Formats: sequence, C-alpha cells, structure tokens
Amino acid sequence: MPTAAINGTEIYYETYGSGFPLVFAHGGFGGLGTGAGGNVPAWVERFSQHFQVILPDRRSSGRSGFPDVPHTMSLFASDIRELLRHLGHERAFVWGTSAGGPITITFGLEHPDAAAGLVVAETAPWLSQDPELLGKLRERIDILNAKGVDAAYEARREGGTVGLNLFAAARPAESEEEQRQRDERRAAIQAQLAKIPREERIYKYGAELRTYAAHLDFNATARFKEL
Repeated sequence: MPTAAINGTEIYYETYGSGFPLVFAHGGFGGLGTGAGGNVPAWVERFSQHFQVILPDRRSSGRSGFPDVPHTMSLFASDIRELLRHLGHERAFVWGTSAGGPITITFGLEHPDAAAGLVVAETAPWLSQDPELLGKLRERIDILNAKGVDAAYEARREGGTVGLNLFAAARPAESEEEQRQRDERRAAIQAQLAKIPREERIYKYGAELRTYAAHLDFNATARFKEL
C-alpha cells in the first residue's frame, strides 16, 4: 500500500499510467461518510493513457491518516503539493469534484507555480449559503473544540443523525418514493455503522467535523480573478 508521510500524517495514494501528472481531489467530507477507498473511478483507465493519474485519499478520508489536528484549506492544498514533491513532480493538473473543488481552487491560489491547470466540477466556491445550516454545523464544531470528540459524538447521536447528514436533510423529499429511498439508505448506513467499533466511530466523526470546519468559512469568489 503506497503511502507518504505528508505534513504530519500518512497520505495513501495510487498512481496509474505515465506522463504529465493529473491529481484527483475527491469529494466527500471524510470521516465515517468517506467515499474514498477501494473503488477506482471508471475514467482512470482512459485518462491514464495520456497522464500519470494520481489518486490520493485526502487526510481524514479513506486509507489515509486521521490526525487529531485542525484541518484547513491551506493544509489540504499543501498535502497535494507535498505529495507531488514526494513523487518527483514540480507541476500538475489538479481536478477536484464536490468538496475537492474548494481544495483545488486553494491549490491554484496558494501554489500557482505548481498548478499547470485546474479543473473543478460539481462544486462551488463556498460550502453553503444557508445560514440555518451553517449555524447547526458551527454548533457541532464548537462542541468538538470546547468539549472534545466524545461530547461531539454524543451530540450527533442525540440529534439522530448519521454522520453530519446536514446537507442531505436540507431539502425536503419531493415524493414519497424519494423519502422511502432516503429512509432505506439511512437504515443501511446505520446497519453498517453498527459494525464499526465505537472508538473508531468516534474518532472518525471528529475527523469529519474537522474537515467541515475547514470548509465552513471558505469562499473564494472574490479571488477567482487571481487564478
């Protein structure tokens, strides 16, 4: 399993093909809800015919380390920069989707000499514009910072959520069928979580909150002209 010691944690990565490097900054907010790990995107086979495709699991996601330290956009972007150095590359294309989009934007702003080009898809330059949603998220992060991860995890349980799940709940279901699908998915996730040891659930939930905290006040709209 290829890993690199990057900025105080272990970053897992895979590479495919050869040529100019293309780093994929995956989506998701890590922790228990991480989508990273185990599945190679379908597009990799095609792209690896032209590039060296680099697939890192972001810190606090997938098979990378889950460090108990504050997470920031600058740190996520630096992880990509240092991984490139580890692999012997000075420049790369960076492609970010969903939560990986703001990280890609930050990489371009803070490491312009290393950014040969940026691609962002299915993303936004901010986390949310819903003040109620952001307020709930901030409350949970405040509990983590003031009382620790155990208290934050108990607050999650009392709130009846799986992971944060705030964004999935932001829009009401438009039909009974959609609500049924949501309920089924929620039950499946709960069953999956029940198989994970409690200690692991707690520290991964803390990692998820730290990742959200990095995105919470990020808004790159005013800096787009710098890219």
